[in-house]
Amino acid sequence: GRVLGRAAVDARANFFDLGGDSLAMVRVQAGLAEQLRRDVAVVDLFRYPNVRALAAQLDGTENTTGNRRLRQAAQRGAARRHRAQARLARRPADEETDS
Repeated sequence: GRVLGRAAVDARANFFDLGGDSLAMVRVQAGLAEQLRRDVAVVDLFRYPNVRALAAQLDGTENTTGNRRLRQAAQRGAARRHRAQARLARRPADEETDS
């Protein structure tokens, strides 16, 4: 919650849907590594973008059906955001007018 400027965050909420970005993700990684006293791969933070799925992955229980469904839902959301960003990137820039 601190990195995103929120008092509390739902454990199922997607980090990126809450306004997180790659820079904030690096801050989260550093904080987790310090608190857990172990390395946390950045790729895992992208792969498991909510607290619940990440916690399950870190404690080795991520293969349970419920957590697999959470991870799949998070991945579908990430794919939707990626497609939307790609559509925006393909839009032609507004033509400038000379006055």
